[in-house]
Amino acid sequence: MPSITAAPSYYNNPYRKYMDNADPGVLLILARHGSTESNDASIPLVRGWHDIDLDDNGKIQAQLLGHKMRQYDPKKVVSSDFLRDQSTANILASIINTNDVEVDSNLRTWDVGDFGGKPLIEANPVIAEMYKNPSRKPPGSGETFNEFTDRFTSALSRYLTMSSIDIYRPLLLVTHGKNIALAFTYINGGNTWDAIMPGPSGYAIISVNQDRSLSIEMSQPIEDVIEDV
Repeated sequence: MPSITAAPSYYNNPYRKYMDNADPGVLLILARHGSTESNDASIPLVRGWHDIDLDDNGKIQAQLLGHKMRQYDPKKVVSSDFLRDQSTANILASIINTNDVEVDSNLRTWDVGDFGGKPLIEANPVIAEMYKNPSRKPPGSGETFNEFTDRFTSALSRYLTMSSIDIYRPLLLVTHGKNIALAFTYINGGNTWDAIMPGPSGYAIISVNQDRSLSIEMSQPIEDVIEDV
């Protein structure tokens, strides 16, 4: 297994999740899509719901990620419906040699509305405040942070249950940094604005422990969640 950053162990955490019907081991993998021109720009831009594809570097990153994923032998790939996610998923599927690829719009990142396309340095302070006021919609957005949380964690819960079935285990989800950060707090608790996420084409592994509790580990390098929009 590659060098990863382990999440803290919160055995007394009321949010701690358990999977009683799954044996210990890797259950589900969350992969962040590869980079886009907005990630690599000299002035990084908010992606949000802007439907942009991978750049050349992102395609190479996805290929490298695919070779890392081969050691886990994912049985199925599900991605967000955005181009950058589907392109990453298709590259991964070709390398891990599976034809079982699906798309789920519930794996989209948060709709940050009019902040899409804006420089990160301009948008991030406002978005950070909206994390702490999760019932507010960003200007031009169709969902609050609470609604995004409900949408994604409901999907994650469903896929965790699917992953407990051996023919789907482990399941590979291709999504966004903000979603992986939500998975971090879904399992460990804590403040959503303090969560971490892997960098572009990084990944997080959700495993079942001996006591049937769930834990999440992330590949390096990691970023603060507010940096990914």
